[in-house]
Amino acid sequence: MKLQFVIGIAAFLVFSIGGIFVFTGFIDKNKAHQISNVLDGLRSENNQTDENLLKFSHRLFFDYDPLVQNSNTLDHFAQRISSTELGLYGQNNENIDSLIRVTTAKIKEKRKHIEEFKSNFSILKNSITSLPILKKELEANNSELQIHEEVNDIVLNALIYITSPSDFKREQLKTTLSNFQNKYEKVESDYDEKVLQLIIYHSSIVLDQKIRQQRIISAISDQNLSSTIKELQGEYLMVFEKKNEQYERIISLFYLVSILLFIIVIGALVLIKKKANQIQHKSQRITESINYAKKIQKAVLPKRQEIETLFPDNFIMYQPKDIVSGDFYWFHQTAEHTVVACVDCSGHGVPGAFMSVIGKSLLEKIVVDHQILIPDRILYCLDIELKRVLKQEESSNKEGMDLSICVLNKNTLELQYAGAYNPLIYIQNNKLHEFKADRFSIGYFDRRKEKKKVFHTHSLTITEDTCFYMFSDGFKDQFGGEESQKFTRRRLQELLYNHHQLSMKEQSQIFKQKFMEWKGIEKQTDDVMLIGFRISMN
Repeated sequence: MKLQFVIGIAAFLVFSIGGIFVFTGFIDKNKAHQISNVLDGLRSENNQTDENLLKFSHRLFFDYDPLVQNSNTLDHFAQRISSTELGLYGQNNENIDSLIRVTTAKIKEKRKHIEEFKSNFSILKNSITSLPILKKELEANNSELQIHEEVNDIVLNALIYITSPSDFKREQLKTTLSNFQNKYEKVESDYDEKVLQLIIYHSSIVLDQKIRQQRIISAISDQNLSSTIKELQGEYLMVFEKKNEQYERIISLFYLVSILLFIIVIGALVLIKKKANQIQHKSQRITESINYAKKIQKAVLPKRQEIETLFPDNFIMYQPKDIVSGDFYWFHQTAEHTVVACVDCSGHGVPGAFMSVIGKSLLEKIVVDHQILIPDRILYCLDIELKRVLKQEESSNKEGMDLSICVLNKNTLELQYAGAYNPLIYIQNNKLHEFKADRFSIGYFDRRKEKKKVFHTHSLTITEDTCFYMFSDGFKDQFGGEESQKFTRRRLQELLYNHHQLSMKEQSQIFKQKFMEWKGIEKQTDDVMLIGFRISMN
């Protein structure tokens, strides 16, 4: 299980890290795509702005809205390329930082030129619209055809120069205007003189502002913003390609590690499966051995028929925690006596079962072979023998057993009891009585307590029907109920008393049902043994 856990954690970490890199690579590709779209949009808007400026510079009248929109869009792109969104992608890259600063500065300068262009064209528009009006006023007030023709040449040349500017046309307008100015320095009418001066003034404005307009367009062209944007795109592309190469190397390494990990996982799983099969096989063999031990343990326990000849009305609730049990019961009969023992060995399962075999063997040696029939003497001898067999004085072995033992004289109906921690409860004349056990266990060698270890025999002469109950601590120590508490000795005494008038067989069924109800979903705490028998006077 530990190996599986480690492999699982390793696989999770590898795939998590790989997933992070793949996801990060996807984010960077997406970001690079966004950057490319922003810069493509900026180049497109810049080219559109240049086309509009060039187109509008050859028109007499136009709507300013497209240029205003171009200016605002350029400002928007300037903010985006200098924002964190694009700036972070090229962080610590001096070329990109420098190009971003240059690009934003050029966009700012271009917006300034656009404003100058708008101001310039407003002046041009005012002059070019004034010239035809002044021409008509002059024609209405002056009858000299020569003046009309020359003024008409000036206005026509001015319009031609605005719509199709060239050095030749500019010089032609400039010469026409100079000749006209020298020829008509003085006219008869003051009004005509004023109109002629205005014509000359607005024509001069057309010459000056058109030159200024061409200089603005030339300055914008000299900026070469499109080349700067293209260069910035190239720098971003280089950064992306480097990162992409890194990601590809990492992903390749990730795939290699994943393949190696997959091979390791498959090999580990095969090994785990093999080990699991071996463990399962061994476990099956052990279980089969324990089940066979259960058959042996059951075979050495007294047979039900023998017990019923001794006590016709009896029950034995025998419920091991595991397959085999550390609790056992033992019966022996002589011509005058019947011996009953209820023994709880330390531990449960296989260790407890071994102890039960030792306990049964020692009881037979003491009671059967040596014919010791006094309960306290039986416990004393059992204590001595168990410590000898387990060599507890020489080793750290601390195994032992608790038990209650009864010896019934069939002639006098005197019942003698002695107990090592396990009491004897009897109910007589609807009253519950208890013989207390001595608070010493059998075995458990402790040099400090050995001199104090004394067992006592309690006697009872049976003169009326009496129910006797012997038990290990498994029933009273079982956890369960609504609050997961121990069953306790008090509840056990109440249970025995409340049903003692029933037959022992009926009591056994009730006690088993009560135990299962109390245990519920809890695990069984210990081996459980409860012996009940009734001695009737008839």
